[in-house]
Amino acid sequence: MVSKNLKTGVFVDASNVFKNSNKRDLNGNLVNYHLKWSKVKEWLDEVYSPIIFRYFCYEDDNPSNAEFLIKYKGEKRHQRDLEKMGIEVIRGSLAHIPAENRTQGNMDDAIIANLEDCLNKNEIDRAIIFSGDEDFLPIIKKYVEIKKIIRVVSFEKKEINGIIRKFMAEVKTRRCRYILLNNFRSQLEEPYPLDKVIRKKI
Repeated sequence: MVSKNLKTGVFVDASNVFKNSNKRDLNGNLVNYHLKWSKVKEWLDEVYSPIIFRYFCYEDDNPSNAEFLIKYKGEKRHQRDLEKMGIEVIRGSLAHIPAENRTQGNMDDAIIANLEDCLNKNEIDRAIIFSGDEDFLPIIKKYVEIKKIIRVVSFEKKEINGIIRKFMAEVKTRRCRYILLNNFRSQLEEPYPLDKVIRKKI
């Protein structure tokens, strides 16, 4: 039984979730699925009643072409929808790589700083991280050391970095576990890919 009395914080690494939700097999079929965030919010509210729900993403302040402009407008609409749900959106700057016609950014440091701040202020008893990146291992260890609860959320176990899985296996504590989103597909799936939903709304 999950205690709803524990103060819970949710921290979403949007780029990690988006990358894994768009993973495809050799035939071009989706391996995982796209999350419908209103359903995710409803699910987490019902199970954990989080007092903090933060969605960390990039913001393209200067779209360099028509394709990036469409993505920018759609992402802004998506972010506004999240904020209407009561999700706090934390935005970072996005870097352009013209030679490769792509953009990139990294919000891991911002998420880790938020997790550290919550520890220092004793704001939460349980942290739920939507990311399996290895950068989070030090903060995961810190939460476990001071007997806080930590949950790492990913679609599949293999998408959680190996060193994090190894640490979880070694500590053998119920305080440090992962949640696999593929076990909740019927509950949380967005019926259309996010990019199609975005384009439809523009």
